[in-house]
Amino acid sequence: MNGLNHGSQNTIPMKDHDAIKLFIGQIPRNLEEKDLKPLFEEFGKIYELTVLKDRFTGMHKGCAFLTYCARDSALKAQSALHEQKTLPGVSG
Repeated sequence: MNGLNHGSQNTIPMKDHDAIKLFIGQIPRNLEEKDLKPLFEEFGKIYELTVLKDRFTGMHKGCAFLTYCARDSALKAQSALHEQKTLPGVSG
């Protein structure tokens, strides 16, 4: 064995060269990446999901960046959720 895990489920995700980084706003401050991931995974494999936090206090800023592995997944999520979905805890 050469130490490589061929076919492992724990492979590093790859993204398309034309992948889109989405900005997600108005996230309730009690939700973290683990809470948001299932909602966005519905549209495709996630390359990166980062909830923004204040560098000094560590407090949640109420927004995130999301990059899917495939551009098409980002477009599907944007179409389905932009101004359509309100997360629990967000006041209008």
